[in-house]
Amino acid sequence: MKKTTMVASTMVAFAFVASMMILSNARADLSVRPAKLGVLTIEIFPLSPAVVERSFEVGNTYNTSIYISLEVSGNLSSVMKLSKTQFALEPNQRQEVTYTLSVSKPGLYTGGVLVKAGPEEGSTKIGYQADLFVFARESSLISQDYLIIAVAALFIALAVVVVFYFGKRRAKGRKK
Repeated sequence: MKKTTMVASTMVAFAFVASMMILSNARADLSVRPAKLGVLTIEIFPLSPAVVERSFEVGNTYNTSIYISLEVSGNLSSVMKLSKTQFALEPNQRQEVTYTLSVSKPGLYTGGVLVKAGPEEGSTKIGYQADLFVFARESSLISQDYLIIAVAALFIALAVVVVFYFGKRRAKGRKK
């Protein structure tokens, strides 16, 4: 009887300690805010890329330092730059990371920022991806207003050249 009671009490104590460890670790984690970077629709104007700058925050709620490395994934890697790609976070510390999108061609860009965290530099224990979808389209002004402005500018430039050319010829004719 005593052995059974002792085994039972040992199992209860073990279960209590294990549950406390699980609960205490459940509150500690790598935080990324916003968790998903979202969906962006951007317009590309002629002769210049569309540039968008946003940010997100990486936080450490563990009771130990962690080392963070960031990497852009998917075809976003060709249009997205991060302000930081590696840093350390102390317990309860947060770091804001700015990202810049520079898109010059219409299309769908998908991927995100892969956040890797570990207890020491070079090791990876946790991974998280903050997804981002970018829909890039040409501005609707390209087909209408910009075309009219371009034709008008070309017409004005041509008129200035003609007036300048014939003005010089007329001035030469008067001197003779």
